[in-house]
Amino acid sequence: MKHTPGPWTFVQGGSGNFPTWNVRIGSNLITLPFASSMDKLDADARLIAAAPDLLEALKVMLSHTADLDPMQGYRPEEDFTAVKQARAAIAKATGETA
Repeated sequence: MKHTPGPWTFVQGGSGNFPTWNVRIGSNLITLPFASSMDKLDADARLIAAAPDLLEALKVMLSHTADLDPMQGYRPEEDFTAVKQARAAIAKATGETA
């Protein structure tokens, strides 16, 4: 199954002593449970909201690695770790195996 297409957005709600951290995913609003700090909740909500964009960016980046030319500075022996990490992150996000 595919994820709900973006954009996903960070929405801070509530008021005063009762703020909430939410991520709007399509027509759904998901409220994050309170964690150890407001700063951590803010960072977590923003990361979740950025997830579809990050996934798409990794896919685009990997689609260009096959065209990279070692003469232009691409060093497969050094850059392989980044490519491997990108593939693993995509697999994790899509539920596939790397």
